[in-house]
This record gives sequence, C-alpha cells and structure tokens, in this order.
Amino acid sequence: MKRLYFLMASVAALVLTACQGSDNATALVNMSDLAALYNDSINSGYNLELRSDDEVRADTIDDVFPSMPTMDVEPRYEESDNEFLREAHDFFNTCAVAYDTWSWFEDYIRFSGDDYIEANDVTNPDYMTDPWLIDRVRNTDISVISSSELRAHARNYIDSLLWTINVDEDYEFEEGETPEDILAQFVTAVNATLHPFADKEVLAKTYEWKMNDLQNLAYVPMQHYDFKSDDMVGQMLRLTSECKDFDTQCSLLLYWADHDDVMKAPEWLVAAAQRLLESGHYSPLLYDVWVRWRALYQFCYHGSSTWSVIPNNYYNLIRLQCYETCLKHIASHPTDIIAMNCATQLAGRSNIQRFGWMFGNSTSVEIHELMPKAVGMEDE
Repeated sequence: MKRLYFLMASVAALVLTACQGSDNATALVNMSDLAALYNDSINSGYNLELRSDDEVRADTIDDVFPSMPTMDVEPRYEESDNEFLREAHDFFNTCAVAYDTWSWFEDYIRFSGDDYIEANDVTNPDYMTDPWLIDRVRNTDISVISSSELRAHARNYIDSLLWTINVDEDYEFEEGETPEDILAQFVTAVNATLHPFADKEVLAKTYEWKMNDLQNLAYVPMQHYDFKSDDMVGQMLRLTSECKDFDTQCSLLLYWADHDDVMKAPEWLVAAAQRLLESGHYSPLLYDVWVRWRALYQFCYHGSSTWSVIPNNYYNLIRLQCYETCLKHIASHPTDIIAMNCATQLAGRSNIQRFGWMFGNSTSVEIHELMPKAVGMEDE
C-alpha cells in the first residue's frame, strides 16, 4: 500500500533548515518508577500488568469494530501563514476517513462470512450479515473534511468499496477494480491534492541523512551498556532515564526495539515507549517510536491473527496526540521540514490491517519490516 511519507519543500529551504529536535533540549521522560517496578517484578517473580485500568479499558473500546479519531471539527491553524499547518486538519481527517473506512470494510469481510458464524457458534447468523456492517462503511462521516474536492474523492472511494461488496462472488476484478486498488487510488488522490512533491529525490536523501544522524544518538548512552549482562530490560530502563535529552531517549528506544533480546520481554519496551509518546515532547523520531510501539502493543496484548482484537481506535488516539505535538512544534519552527515529514508519516500510516499477509494481520509484517534483528531477520 502506498504511504504518505514526504512533504513538498523547496530545495533551498531544505538545505538551509537545520533539523530541530526537542523544543526543550533538557526535556526528559522519567523512567525511574518504571525501572523500580521492573526490579520489583524480578525480585518477586511475578508478571505484572503494566497497563493501567484506564488503558486496558481504552484499548478495548469497540475493540472488534474500531474507528479512527478525527481532529476537532474547527481547524486550529486555518489562518496560519504556514501552508502545512493550514492543510494539517484536512490532511489528518482525510487519512482518517481512508483508514477508518478500510478497517470497517475488512471487518465486514472477516466477520460476515460462514467461517465466523461456525467458529463462534452464532445462533442468529443474521446478526453478523445484517446490513448494519455495510452501513458503517456507507455512513463514514466525510463532513470532517472541509475541502469539497477531497470530500468528492472520499465519496467516490466509499461508493467504490460498496460496489465491490455487492458484486457477484464469481466476478473477476479487472486492474484498478480491486478493493486494494481503490484504497491506493484514494491515497494517491489525497497526496496529489494536498502535498505535491518538489524534488522528491533530493528531499528523500536529505531526510535519510538527518534521520540516521538522530538515530545514531543512541550510541552515546550505549557506551555504558554491559553486554555481558543478561539484564537487558533493566539496563535499557536505566539508560533511558539517564539520557541527556528527549531525542536521545527516542533514539535509544529505537535501538532497544531492534535488540536481539527485545522479544523476551517486549511489554517493558511498550510501556517505556508509551511514556515517551504521551509526554507531549517533540522529536523527529516520534513517528518511528509510535509505529514500533503500536506493532509491539498489538503483538503483546492482542496477537497477530486475522481474528484478533485490533484496537486501532486506541492506537489512533496516541497517533493523534503525537500529530498534534508535531503541529505545535511546527507552529514555532515553521521551516522545519523534518517535523512536517514526521507529522505526514503519522497521519499517513495505515491502520493495522486485519488481512496483513497470508496467515494473519499486518502486525507480523510490521515487526519484520521495522525490527528485523528482534526477530532474527537482519540478513534477509
């Protein structure tokens, strides 16, 4: 699936603009209580529930049929001189419509079939095949998009998906007619309408260079890592608390996410990552932390089956918080192209997809893609 990664910028502005890190260079997220909790769990031998009761409730709201939250109906930056901020409301909400509708479409396909009825001993098959499932696709709220052009694209996208539901089961889709094609066409239309590219090749190279530089910040605290110790989690929690700034904390967490032993106790990384994401601090690495947090959260607490609960609504609440953090940073750093890219990635990443690959949802694909060392796939 096509994803929205890079934003228009002039080459001159890109070259002159330094990558802005955290607004407060000394901003840190305190991990000491999490480290203490970890030590208690080691000493007691108990497996702790790291999520609060509120988190457990939040990530199961409409757990089978989730929706993506949208930004406030009234754009807060509609009068901004910054083109990106003026478009930020419609950009996020149009992506939300795309992926919210797609999640409902996938849920209709998964939960309306005979396999579900048989596997779950549904006594009233009409419950799952009732038109309300299709109505959730049909009635996706496109009023959250202020652009009439984008609303027209969204309406066509929804109508096209509905058409695929109603075709005869023996119908052979032609090129451009499959549901995946329809989603890709809508995403392309959004991208072309909101964010045409200036010089994609130069922008991509500069972006990669900046991000590599930020990710390398982890090597400073890692000088104090004892590779002979088996206590990877305890060391990572301690080192994350001792970082000099928020950018380094994010960089170290990304290093931790792709550690050989991370899958032995991934719930601790999930808890640490969530602390960073909900802190309100900005880093150019915010998207990279969020997408790994989401994949590991799904893996730890809900699984990678096509039948799994997939609380995209909860993941997207955190997504929205991070997006708004980026916008606040851009408002005070209006030429920071890296921050614009971070926001664009956050809004443009698809929901976890129920049909991610042959044997399950897209969580496994994301983990292999984003954390290859963690799953022993580094050389593949």
